[in-house]
Amino acid sequence: MKSTPLVIACVALGSGILGYYAGLVRTKSGVVHSISESRPSERTRLTSGSRGELDVESFLKSLNEERDPLRRQRMVDERLEAWVERDAMGALSWLIAQEPSARRSELILDAILQLAKKDPKAAAEWTMTNLTDIERYNTFQLVAEEWATSDPASAGAWLAAQPPSEERDAAMELTMFAWGAENSPQAVEFLKSFPGNDPLAASLRFATYAGWAKHDPENAAMASLASSREVKDPEQFANTLANWATMDTRAAASWLLVNIKPGPERILAASELAVIFAQQSPTEGVKWLAELQPGDERNAATERLVEEWSSFDTPAAAAWAIQQSDLTGTAATSLVENYFANDEEGFEPWIKALPDGTVKTIANQFLQDMAAEEGDESSP
Repeated sequence: MKSTPLVIACVALGSGILGYYAGLVRTKSGVVHSISESRPSERTRLTSGSRGELDVESFLKSLNEERDPLRRQRMVDERLEAWVERDAMGALSWLIAQEPSARRSELILDAILQLAKKDPKAAAEWTMTNLTDIERYNTFQLVAEEWATSDPASAGAWLAAQPPSEERDAAMELTMFAWGAENSPQAVEFLKSFPGNDPLAASLRFATYAGWAKHDPENAAMASLASSREVKDPEQFANTLANWATMDTRAAASWLLVNIKPGPERILAASELAVIFAQQSPTEGVKWLAELQPGDERNAATERLVEEWSSFDTPAAAAWAIQQSDLTGTAATSLVENYFANDEEGFEPWIKALPDGTVKTIANQFLQDMAAEEGDESSP
């Protein structure tokens, strides 16, 4: 199965575990969850100045007596942090009872994140009970991030005891990444609670070894290699190595060629490294291709390099690709599709200027197929 590059929109939150999303190259399922939009902006964040002594009963009385919605909002803005400090559940109960609005959602999120710093379990439980849909999903991941940063073992144990859900499973991936980075032996031991190769178990292994690779890449690669062979999932090892490559592409690539014999395992890992080379330094990636075994290994890596490179710098990728006499049809197809997607207006002039070869043949076929589809759509 062709893997899906993750290196998501780089939403690393400070030094928090959402570095996972900047570094975990893919999930086992290939599903990417970006939760950066769920965090409130700095403009809406509460400041430490809103803390202080608060008579909750008097505050609520004043709040309920105030009929002007803008003034009520201002009152909550000014005292929410102190309110959560004194009575988090009361504050959240009042907020959730208000009319839905973007501002209410921001205030709820502020309150939950404040609560998560001192009682992440309570924040997680309130989120799952009171929020719905994407708001619940996004908020739950942020609570999991806070919890996993401070105590991944407790977060992992609590999450494992919850009923399966999309939110729970995604939060467990975040947690296992943080745990793998902080205490990889303990995290790997915990993985034994999820035997086999079902999607969740596989995703948790991906995340754990990805976290490990961020602070101890060579040992993480060796351990992931052994684990991936045991469960017969070479994609796990390839993903671990790609996480190493996001930090030091050349070191990861050299380690692969020295330590893994040519074969399917190395082909898959080389393909993942080619994506990282394309993202970080395509010219270095081109040089590295020459070090690979001719045939399937080099072809697979070339295909991924061209696919990724041409997705964001089509002219440069095309200039290199059309000079390759041994370019595969798969690589040429990716290039042609990306060229059309990125420069539809210049597509036909580009084809006319191409030298004869694989790219021109596939590009002309692409045009013919499009014309045929348009003809079918216009037919009665």
